[in-house]
Amino acid sequence: MTLNAISADDPLARHSKRNGQSRNTELSGSILFPRLLRWAPPIIADSPHNANYVYRSTSLKGKNRQEAIFAFTLGQMLAIPPAASIKSGQLAEMERKMSQPWLDRIALHDLVMRYCRGCDRRDFALVRTLYHDDAIDDHGAMFKGGPDAFVAWLPEVTAHWDLTRHSISNSLFVINGDHAEGEHYVEAWHRTRGQDAKLFIALGRYLDRYERRNGEWKFTYRSLVFDHGSIVQVDQDAVDRMSKDAPNGRADRNDPSFDYPLLASLSA
Repeated sequence: MTLNAISADDPLARHSKRNGQSRNTELSGSILFPRLLRWAPPIIADSPHNANYVYRSTSLKGKNRQEAIFAFTLGQMLAIPPAASIKSGQLAEMERKMSQPWLDRIALHDLVMRYCRGCDRRDFALVRTLYHDDAIDDHGAMFKGGPDAFVAWLPEVTAHWDLTRHSISNSLFVINGDHAEGEHYVEAWHRTRGQDAKLFIALGRYLDRYERRNGEWKFTYRSLVFDHGSIVQVDQDAVDRMSKDAPNGRADRNDPSFDYPLLASLSA
């Protein structure tokens, strides 16, 4: 890839003119996917079949200048033959191979997030949709069994809590084809009922196995590992003062999130 620029010191910063015409700064060469840069307004492709991009120097200021530098750097890093020399079928296959790992990670992350929503909103039918039929959920001595038994157990165990709140922080996926494993740090809050409420805070990790079947990722095994925990006395007066002017969360379908049709549609 080459950069034909006005200045070797700062090729994108100068905006001189010659004979009243704006000079052009040209980035040309081995960008594989022209549409990778389609979002950048100053980009002009010579034709739909090549990878040459012309940046008008008069527009290379601020954010646009950064976009131009990014485009040039990306092209150097990819170091892939020009798109014009690749057959359409090969191009589609290369694009698929590059994008599939990211699509898998997005799908797996969404799976983990739906589990948290299902538990905290007591939407246990949603939780059931996240497991393959032969999956196992392992909560240690509390519960270990298949997804149907797990979903039947959840109302019993959550009945003791006024609310629960599962928050995922560090999240790691290792993917191999249609199989994957995951480790997720979880902070789970459980508040007891009544005025003398206590907050049980469990710090742990989910260790997961997943499989993609019929194009859909689901749990085949989920285990809970306990790392640390604490119990805190709830200051109800403080909670009341903070919550009086805002919508309050609920552990059921009366939660404000069910007023959002797309979120509500996640329920089975």
